[in-house]
Amino acid sequence: MLNTKECFNDLADKWDALVKHDTDKIEFLLGILRIKKGSYILDVGCGNRCFDRTFVKKGWK
Repeated sequence: MLNTKECFNDLADKWDALVKHDTDKIEFLLGILRIKKGSYILDVGCGNRCFDRTFVKKGWK
């Protein structure tokens, strides 16, 4: 029997395989916000980190 952490990790792998990250949509949404380079961003862990790479590319911390 899986413990809670193992169960969610297993589900996360399956979710990532099913969901495609639409990078154009992410760029559009973040562009609306007009966040300046060097700004600090708090990404509350409610997902599979699809925005993280974009944050780094834009120079956000």
